Amino acid sequence: MLMLVLLHRFMEAEEATRAGAFPHYGFLAANRTRLRELGDQMVGLVGLGNIGQAVAERLIAFGTRVLYYARHRADAATEARLCARYTQLDELLAGASIVSLHLPSSPETRHMISATQLAQMQPTAFLINTSRGDLIDEAALREAIIGGRLAGAGLDVVEDKPNEVNPFADLPQVIVTPHTAGISQTSAPRAIERAAANIGRFLRGEPVFNVVTG
Repeated sequence: MLMLVLLHRFMEAEEATRAGAFPHYGFLAANRTRLRELGDQMVGLVGLGNIGQAVAERLIAFGTRVLYYARHRADAATEARLCARYTQLDELLAGASIVSLHLPSSPETRHMISATQLAQMQPTAFLINTSRGDLIDEAALREAIIGGRLAGAGLDVVEDKPNEVNPFADLPQVIVTPHTAGISQTSAPRAIERAAANIGRFLRGEPVFNVVTG
């Protein structure tokens, strides 16, 4: 969703419409050359676990080209199913018009996207992070966006999440959401049911499944 919002500038369109008008032609005239289709993009997935694979599956419907980088390369059958091509991180950053992070927080992944990595990205590219806030050096991201070296970012997490501070509130190029996309009226009972089922699988010596994605 964050990819679509950034590519189609939905936040700006919604703000203009909320002002009381329906600026269809005016918005298109001002932004036509800036609006992009997801199917025309090269999306780079950093991490191809359960969630990374779920994102890749959804991108297939748009006809999006997908690169991925992971510590362990997926098998050929998985790559074929996801229409995803494995590459090194440097090549992914340079080639993708959207880079999406799907990794856990660890000493190895902390600030893995810093000034060096941001400098490798295209100035028209977007950075998406729906995993953990400390994967990104936020000061470096601010500098890249303010300096015009990156088009924008969609963040569902920030590094100072416990204090509920949005460090990008002054930058319209950055969309920050409060990490609530997976929460709904039915999500908690479903997670409990899956966790209970996993206990049974574990005791029977069967494979367990991700509580969120199945």
